[in-house]
Amino acid sequence: MNNYLKFHVLCLLWIGIYVNSKAQMTTFHKTYQSADIYSSQKVFVDDEGYYVLGRFNWGQDYLFRSFALNGDEISTKVVGFPNAQESLGDVIPTQDGGYIFVGSTFGGDDTNPDGESSCVLKIDGAGNMLWRKAYTLWLPDDTGYVFERAKSIVETDNGGYMIVSHHIHPQYLAGGLINMDIYVRRLDAQGNELAHYIYGDSLMDYPAKIIRTPQNEYIIGGYTQIIRDCNANPNDTNAVDIPFIFKIDGNGNPPIWEIRIDTLGLSGCSQGWIENIVELPDGTFLAKSNMDPDRVLIHFDTNGQVISQKKQVQGLILVPYPNGDWFTLHYSLALFRYDSNFDSIWIKHYGAGTRLKHAARCPDGGLIIVANQNDTLALIKTDCDGNVANPIFCNGLGITNYMETDNIKIYPNPAQDYLTISADKLLQKVAIYNTNGKLLLSDEPKGKYESRYDLSSLAQGLYFLKITLIDGQEMTEKIIIE
Repeated sequence: MNNYLKFHVLCLLWIGIYVNSKAQMTTFHKTYQSADIYSSQKVFVDDEGYYVLGRFNWGQDYLFRSFALNGDEISTKVVGFPNAQESLGDVIPTQDGGYIFVGSTFGGDDTNPDGESSCVLKIDGAGNMLWRKAYTLWLPDDTGYVFERAKSIVETDNGGYMIVSHHIHPQYLAGGLINMDIYVRRLDAQGNELAHYIYGDSLMDYPAKIIRTPQNEYIIGGYTQIIRDCNANPNDTNAVDIPFIFKIDGNGNPPIWEIRIDTLGLSGCSQGWIENIVELPDGTFLAKSNMDPDRVLIHFDTNGQVISQKKQVQGLILVPYPNGDWFTLHYSLALFRYDSNFDSIWIKHYGAGTRLKHAARCPDGGLIIVANQNDTLALIKTDCDGNVANPIFCNGLGITNYMETDNIKIYPNPAQDYLTISADKLLQKVAIYNTNGKLLLSDEPKGKYESRYDLSSLAQGLYFLKITLIDGQEMTEKIIIE
């Protein structure tokens, strides 16, 4: 075979391999021999694999399991407090590449061996424990301690943490009554307590979620209890759990504002709480309530002004896509897809006895879902439309008009402090997202063919770069910051 034919055969082979690699997407539905994780599961993803974190069977300890991108299990680590049992409020990834658990421990606090204390446990990215702390709130007169359980945690701007918990005064337990307040702790990077604040009234107040705003303030969601006549008999009143949201400055001052669902013209006698809050790229927020029958989704701004509300949005776990769509899980058998207005697009199920627990968006644009399937741990990898069988190709941001072109150059990649983008057409918009779909950088380099960006404020890891040219063409590319 002469060199001319060899060259063209090699070109055809390369094109075939390239097209096949771009058209195929890895999907699977796998179960694993031991369930190990009984409840409170979450799944996270990076460019190397999947990580399932949760509570060990029957609440004994916390568990970290890592999986390859094809679903093969790599390792399992168990962490916790010795001779104690833990409950799990939440687990989140941290900027250093590790994870942090927050919850409560029975017997893990030496100063409170017979009671329940809030706890925090930090691990690295391989599941190795770095440190653990337990916290007990003692009464001012030393007459006893408060039963306390942490529910949510968020990183602060200086590398520390804010946790929210609910605590129960023992005198109310002794009398057969329950009074709960919301307890906010500020911790340093090693979990040492720096300050604490209490929010609540004479009835029950319960936190479920805390997030940090770009202004370094904190939004907390949960419920507050009110007394309300919910029956035909005017003398018959009920204590009703009303979903609510409030914002604090993190320094112990009174709430800046509060949103209560019963003031929005919704059902005032249905009980529930705010289960999840997410920040949108425009700086506004979505809060999801599990309150029946409304199942309301609230869109509000940083000043506590309600922009809109929508009833009958199913699911509590919200997974955003930059194209405006949303996936939600209902802690049950279904995955829901909604458009940007939260009008339903479809509902999908993944087999009898498969209870979906948590989901994350993958770098290839698909979803990874962790589930309990007939008391066995399951991982479900889908494409960007929720399919396992016959997957379609989709890029990392779920954008259908994805374009690869030689007329756009991105360098260096991997990058360190700076990234340069050049094109043979004018650049219209540049955006950088993290793997959760959060917008981190947005620029409109009007009249430029080349633009340089400072990346020094971004942590090491995987990101998505979206470039829009003046003619409307778009390109999405993975970038790595070292």
